[in-house]
Amino acid sequence: MNGRFLRILALVASGLAMLAPPAGAGSAAALNLVTTTTALLPAAAHSVGSFGTSWRTDLWISNPNSSSVAATIRFFPANTDNGGVPAASPLAQEVVPALGTVFLPDVLGAAGLPDDVKGALRVDVAGDQSHPVVVGSRTYNRFTTGPGTYGQYVPAMQDSSTPVSELFLTGLRGDAGYRTNVGIVSASPEAIGGIVVHVLNENGVEVGSYELGLYAYGMTQIDNIVSKLSPSPGSLPVFSIRIDFVDWRGDHVAQPVTAYASVIDNTSGDGVFVPARTP
Repeated sequence: MNGRFLRILALVASGLAMLAPPAGAGSAAALNLVTTTTALLPAAAHSVGSFGTSWRTDLWISNPNSSSVAATIRFFPANTDNGGVPAASPLAQEVVPALGTVFLPDVLGAAGLPDDVKGALRVDVAGDQSHPVVVGSRTYNRFTTGPGTYGQYVPAMQDSSTPVSELFLTGLRGDAGYRTNVGIVSASPEAIGGIVVHVLNENGVEVGSYELGLYAYGMTQIDNIVSKLSPSPGSLPVFSIRIDFVDWRGDHVAQPVTAYASVIDNTSGDGVFVPARTP
C-alpha cells in the first residue's frame, strides 16, 4: 500500500474512534454512520470484440461526503477461479476527497493488465459515508478507423451477496443487425453449478437454453447468445431471458449471483447495457 493511502486509513480510523459513542450509548449505526460499502461493476474490459470492435472501460468514484474516503479496487477476470483475489494485492487504491471524484480512464489498461482481458470490478469504500459513495463506469468501443467512441454506461450494483432464485433480462435482440451478450457474476467464495439460461421469444415460448457454472467469485460472458443455442432458433428480433439455479437433484435454489445483457449494433458497435432484475 502507498503511504498516502495508509495515512487516510489512519485518519478514517481515528475519526471513527472519535465518533464512536461511549459504552451503553448505542452503536455507530445509531449515528447513521456507514464505515464500509461494496459496489460491484459486473463488466469491465480492455479487449477486442466481434465485428472489429475494441472495448475499454473508464471508472469513476464520487464522494458526496464532507470527509475523504479510501477506495480499494479489485479485478475478477472472466472464466477464472478468483478465490484468491480478495486477499491479493488490489488492482488500485485511491483516496477520494470530500465532495470530489476520482476518474480512472481505461482502468484495466492503466493498471498494466495485458490486452484482451475482461471481467468484473469490485470497489470497497472505507470511511464516513453518511451519503452513499457513487461508483459508475463507461465501457465503450473505440473506432479503429477514426476518432470517436460509442459507449454504454455500466452502473455499480450492490455486491450480490444476497442469494436470488431467479433473474430476468428483457429488451434483447439477436438478428442480422444486433447481437446480445449475456454476463453472469458470482459473489460466492465457492464454485457454483446448475445455472440455466432460458431464452424466450416474444410470445414467452422457450426457444433454447444454455447451462453453465461459475468459479469462485467467477464471471463469464456469453457472447452473441442466440448463436450459441442448439438447435438454432434463427433470428430473434425480440427476446427475453430467465436465469434460474438448480442443485444436483434438479431442485431450484437461490445463489449470490447477478447478471446483465449488452445489446450491440453490429454496424456501429453501439451498445446498450441491461441490468438483470429479480421478480
